[in-house]
Formats: sequence, structure tokens, C-alpha cells
Amino acid sequence: TAFVEAVRRALGKHRSLGLVLPAQNFRAWGDPPRLAKSVDFVSVMTYDYSSSGSGGVAPLRWMDTSVRAAAAAFGKDKVFMGLHMYGYRFGSAQPTAVTGRDYLKILESNRPRIHWDDEAREHYVIERDGTRVYYPTLQSLAERLDLAREVGVGVAIWEIGQGLDYFYDLF
Repeated sequence: TAFVEAVRRALGKHRSLGLVLPAQNFRAWGDPPRLAKSVDFVSVMTYDYSSSGSGGVAPLRWMDTSVRAAAAAFGKDKVFMGLHMYGYRFGSAQPTAVTGRDYLKILESNRPRIHWDDEAREHYVIERDGTRVYYPTLQSLAERLDLAREVGVGVAIWEIGQGLDYFYDLF
């Protein structure tokens, strides 16, 4: 917190200062009331939920809990909810990131049925070898945008070049 305050003083009031913070790792947030006085915005990384096993890139309930906590801690006018534009392949090894180009190749080569994970509120496909691949869709992204509107926070996109062109139909 003291470091962020020092950066704010060094930048002055005419330059923006933002923080990118982990979702639900609230201890890493330092002292939110003090930080809120020094920063212009806080982007909460509400993606990369699971590092092992399967369960989606960013289950909606987890995002909801994280973004509401950030809005309460920093003020909703300063909070951006992270929105992922990539997926994950959950196989026998560590999960691997899947870009839009990768996802299209998976769909083309496997011709899989698209499933809906009601818990995560994300779509996934199962490749021929049993590997589960989660990737955002218009429905899953729309639900996340609805959450941001409901809570009254902004959205920060990670990473815009990894998605599919039709995602921008939502904006």
C-alpha cells in the first residue's frame, strides 16, 4: 500500500494509476480503503480460475464473488472485471491455453458436440481423446457482461487478440 501511495505521489494527479489484482486473493490487495485513495482503477483478474483439473476458465459464481468483493472494497466506479477471450484444454497434463485459432482447429478436426457446464456457465467440447476444452461463447460472455452491468463495474478484456471476431458482436 505504501508503495502504491509513493507511485501516486511521483505521478501526480494528472496521470492515471491502476492496479491489476488477483481475484479472491484478498490478502494480496493490501489495504483497499487506502489504495482506493491512490488509484484511478482496479482491474480484477477474474480469469484463470483453475490450474489443474477441469472446471472452466472463469466460473461465473467465482467471478461474481470476486467482483462484488472488489466493488465493496474499492468502490464500483473504480473496478474493472477481467473478461477472458481464451480457453483452456484440460487433458492428462497441465492445462494449456487455447486461442481462437486453436479452438477453430479443434472444432474442425474433432467435430465435437458443444456442451454447457451449468456450474461454470461456460461451454466446452470433448476431443476424441477425452480432453475437455473450455472456450468462451457469445452466451458465456453475455452472462459475464450482464454481471458487470448488474454490479455496476467496468470490463477489462484479456487478451483481445485471442478471441474470435464474432465476440465483438456483444459490444
